[in-house]
Amino acid sequence: MNPSGDHSEQPIPLSVKMEDLLHVVLAKRREIAAAAGLSHKKLAHDQATPSQMKDMINAWCKNVSSWMSTRNLDEYWDLRDQHRNQDAHQFAHRRFTTYCFHISGCRFLLKKLIELPIVRFPSSVAQPASSTTAVVDDLLEALEHHKKTDEYKKTVNNSKKRMDDQERTNRKIWWARANLERGRILAEQHDDGDLDYYALSYEDQELVGEHDTRRAETTLRSLEAAKSPFRHKCRH
Repeated sequence: MNPSGDHSEQPIPLSVKMEDLLHVVLAKRREIAAAAGLSHKKLAHDQATPSQMKDMINAWCKNVSSWMSTRNLDEYWDLRDQHRNQDAHQFAHRRFTTYCFHISGCRFLLKKLIELPIVRFPSSVAQPASSTTAVVDDLLEALEHHKKTDEYKKTVNNSKKRMDDQERTNRKIWWARANLERGRILAEQHDDGDLDYYALSYEDQELVGEHDTRRAETTLRSLEAAKSPFRHKCRH
């Protein structure tokens, strides 16, 4: 499975996403080993340096054809053809951030899995338990430092905002459905001659009007579309 392709609207199984993540991590650690002239066996026990990580990330981001979807590649090359190089660079940076989040759920985690000797090459000799424990300790320590950064705090705040927005949208959808149903019932009663429109309250008259003009249905569909996870597809 190629994580750089466009995604269908079917949810991707966790096992498949994990397999994709491990393939990506191993590929990037191989690239670091090749650039540094290290054997896979040596890299399996060594932590990548900040310089190696920076060079790998920069090269990865620039190699847009290796991870960007076809649709976004067309837009990227259109910008380049128009000599809008800065716009193309910013476009690629945004898409790369989205791509990293898609394959890992957390860019920090992705970078640490590549940096630390956690994911092993199939042919690597098993690490002693003490060595594995030390690597996990390094990861947990790095996570604690990461949680104190502005980047992490911004991510948490954005996540909370999304949850608050979703809760507000859920309430709006509930009321939109209730209003649509009440408007439908009142409109049918009026059409059957069982209800005097002018005997209704102003609010109920509004609900009937919203139903008859289909504005209530349009409002509900718009809210449901805004909530849908496929409204803004993850396009790398």
